[in-house]
Amino acid sequence: MACATADEIRQWFGLPDAPALEDLTSQLLTVLTQTGNLLQQQGFEDFESLCRQVLKSHEALDSPAAALVRELANRFPAFNDQAVLADGSRVVLVKKATLAVGEIRRLVAPHDRFYDMSDDLERAVAPIDNVIPAMLVYDGVVRLSPALHQKIHLDRAPLARGVQEAELRAVSLTACELIVAAAGHAFSALDIGYYLWRSGKEPGKRQFPRHHTKDTIFY
Repeated sequence: MACATADEIRQWFGLPDAPALEDLTSQLLTVLTQTGNLLQQQGFEDFESLCRQVLKSHEALDSPAAALVRELANRFPAFNDQAVLADGSRVVLVKKATLAVGEIRRLVAPHDRFYDMSDDLERAVAPIDNVIPAMLVYDGVVRLSPALHQKIHLDRAPLARGVQEAELRAVSLTACELIVAAAGHAFSALDIGYYLWRSGKEPGKRQFPRHHTKDTIFY
């Protein structure tokens, strides 16, 4: 990852070489090269070796998923997804770290039960990006303030990183937790996240406005 190029980024993520996607390509390249360099500095051959070390640690005995999310957030800036709300309090969102753990379990655990992480994965939070809040608004679970509705739905203006963006994501995370509780924990917040993200690709819902934050590497 430390030696990735822009052309490789486009190939791996299926991105066309277009001016409109230059910023996204640059962000992805920065994240991957930074993560690769940090892996090398910390003495890991690759991402898998880090994951195996974390999951073999004492901290992971009872809470493997939480241990891996925590280590990803602590070791790599691109995974340390936090924000400050209007009252000065800090919300920990860790979207990429949570999604990474969910994808490791989904894609790798069927072939290697070492990555099952079933002891505590049901306690993972929803991986909140810009699709999940939009789907919660679409379904009537979350209601936007008049000012935020104007910006996202009418003006279609970018929503910069800051209090409004943080609060929208934090409210969406809380909404997913409330849905899980109301359903008697029949599924997890991570499951809700996957469901809402997939539903955002459906015809009709795909065109529903969602906030657009250019200056973020977290989603």
